Amino acid sequence: MALEIARRWQVPKLDDATIVPVFTSSQIDGGGDPIVGWFAPIAARRVSVTPGAFSIEVIARHGASTGVAPIWAGLGVRRIDALVEFLSLHLGSTFKERLSTQESASIAEALAREISLSRTADFSGWTAFYRDLSDFVGGDGSALAGKRILICQDGSLRETRPAGQPEPHTSQTAKRQRRRAARDAVVFVPPRRGETEQSIGEEFYPPGSAP
Repeated sequence: MALEIARRWQVPKLDDATIVPVFTSSQIDGGGDPIVGWFAPIAARRVSVTPGAFSIEVIARHGASTGVAPIWAGLGVRRIDALVEFLSLHLGSTFKERLSTQESASIAEALAREISLSRTADFSGWTAFYRDLSDFVGGDGSALAGKRILICQDGSLRETRPAGQPEPHTSQTAKRQRRRAARDAVVFVPPRRGETEQSIGEEFYPPGSAP
């Protein structure tokens, strides 16, 4: 069957046949309302339909940042199960059913950029983002190394610490690290405590970007 599908789609192998219905963005840059499209199996991922910052709609909008799209939930659980079983049988390890942590991290970075571009400070958006981030990347913080997901008071994004950055081993190195950290300080935006910006209080704002 796999060979016949490839022949009908006029591609060398099943991997390249655009036979999987996915939820994807209607615009190349990742914006716009998601629509149903068709992807090759190697770019399709099974995604749980859950509320929160990383909904299937968000993954559909920003999946292009890592070259993947969520399988269309409209197929229903039974059909998705059958599709995944078929693809796993014929493609083996080439087919990835779930998002990898690196793919999730890239989507998270793209979402952070979207939130940061909001015309007004999106406190609820940032709260949901940081609340759900760990679960979305499977608790693998290393996948977020070097990603621009830290928001500053001026609305700019800063990178997290790169992977493999050594810890200081001497008091002199530690002092240099502390001075550098003071220039590059970033913190997560906490939940709002009131209805107006004035009710937050200066102590609740993240620091501004370093000059």
